[in-house]
Amino acid sequence: MNTHDLIDRYIAIRDKKEEIAAEQKAVMARINNALSKIEKLLMEQLESAGSESIKTSAGTCYRSIRTSVKVEDRDKFLGYVRENEAWGLLESRAAKKDVETFLEEHQDLPPGVSVHRDAVVNVRRSN
Repeated sequence: MNTHDLIDRYIAIRDKKEEIAAEQKAVMARINNALSKIEKLLMEQLESAGSESIKTSAGTCYRSIRTSVKVEDRDKFLGYVRENEAWGLLESRAAKKDVETFLEEHQDLPPGVSVHRDAVVNVRRSN
């Protein structure tokens, strides 16, 4: 196959992939909505029964607590961590854009950081 045909075929396959992904997203939204409605009904039944779980021949539903944490005031939080040496309250990762800027400016990486780059092929549709 010549380059033109490869690019043409690539774009056609990519378009089909996007079409399938959009269809799948719509189907998954309907499925997730149905599951959410059933979960709400089951929670109402658990609360009504004053129970943490209900076992049936079909299976068991049970109540659990899901926790999420959000930093509302970054400066306050980091100040507390520093002052109290509460480093276990943090998770760390390197900020890609800032590391790339650092590398450009210093021609070296910050200590303890590595960068891995892969060459990839991108395809654009002609106008």
